[in-house]
This record gives sequence, structure tokens and C-alpha cells, in this order.
Amino acid sequence: MDLVAPKDVWDKIKTAAKVHVVDSNGQKVWRNPKDIEPTDKVILKNNSEPITMDGNPGRPTGKKKEPKTEGGVEGIQIGAAVQELIANKSKRRDRYLRRDKLLRTTDKDPDSSDVMDLILKELASEAAALGFERVELENEGKNVSEVSSRRTRILEKTGEIWLKRQERLKDVGVVDLDTPAIKAFMKAIVDTFQESMVELKFRPEAITSLLNKVASRIDDEWKVAVRKKMKKATG
Repeated sequence: MDLVAPKDVWDKIKTAAKVHVVDSNGQKVWRNPKDIEPTDKVILKNNSEPITMDGNPGRPTGKKKEPKTEGGVEGIQIGAAVQELIANKSKRRDRYLRRDKLLRTTDKDPDSSDVMDLILKELASEAAALGFERVELENEGKNVSEVSSRRTRILEKTGEIWLKRQERLKDVGVVDLDTPAIKAFMKAIVDTFQESMVELKFRPEAITSLLNKVASRIDDEWKVAVRKKMKKATG
């Protein structure tokens, strides 16, 4: 059982009522010949003939013919072909993800400023593509409201991220106290402090009381004060 491009068997399927195809998602569907997509693959029987449904829908011409179906060995071969399409699509997806710069940068260092820069570039690229699509639709005299709406949303999101990036640039030299790395660093300091007090024979209740007091002081106001000190020190 083979799958072929529609153009290769067009003369055989163009007059059929329906044609059995496998779409780009690997799903078997019946399509009218005029609705067949370029990415569809026509399913062939063992005799290399396309699987079609005869007759003209909505216009009975005598005894109704049942659609030709695949079974037995043909069914197994179609299933194998569909599985191959799905596997190939999965491989292409994996290759794309491995090459994606934004994903690789985020995996390597999610706290890096490069992540925000790449997001801005990706959004700008999407906005530009939609801008081109809108121009094409205008030239064809078609409605552009949906494309314009999508582009507007992307531009709004791009503006929000750009403003956040500008805020970060103002705080160059100031450490973000809420990142996982800084939280882990501060926990290590507290753990070291606690271990030192144990070694110095501090009473357990005194250690607990002190650590609770320190934890209660580390709130949003404390973070603001620390950031101001860091900015002053690096200014």
C-alpha cells in the first residue's frame, strides 16, 4: 500500500465524489477532490488505484455504491504508512527544537538577559510576518481585521517586554533577590550560620528563635532596602 501526491493521480481522482487521503497530521479522511490539500497523500490500493467513493453526493443515480474500504493486508499497510508519517513529523519537530535558540538559551540559563532579548526578536519576527500577511490580504481585497488584531496583540506584548527590559537595564549591577540562584545562596548562608551556632553550643531554642527573627525581617521592604544599597554601591 502506497501514499502518493494528489497531482500524481489527479486524472484518476478528479471526477470522484470523495477521495481517501492521509492529511498532514497523519489522519485518514475523505475529501472532495477540489478540497484536497497540497500536503495530503492519496491512499492507493494493492493494485495502485486510489481509494475513492463513486457517485455524486446529493444527486442519487440509482443504486447507492458503498465507499471502497481497505481491509486485511491493505489496512495493515495503511496503518504502517500513517505511523511512518507521524514518526517523520516527530523527528522534524525534535530537530527544530534542538536548533531553537530561545529554547537552548532558556535551558542553559533561564535568568540570563539574553532570554528577554531573544523573546523580543521572536515577537518582532511574528509581528513582521503578520504585517506581510495583512498587506497580501489588502492587495487581494480580503478582510484584514483578524490578522490586524493578532498583530496588535503581539505588538502590545512586545512593548510590555521592552519596558521591562529597560527597567532591568536601569538596575545593572543590582542582583535580583527573587531568582532561584539567589534564594539558594541565601539559604546556604543561613544553613552555615545555623551550623556554626550548633558548634558553639547555642541552646536549640535560642537558635530557633534567632532564625525565626531573621526570617521575619526578610520581607518586601527588606528587599527594597537591600536593592537600594546594592545600587548605591555599584553606582
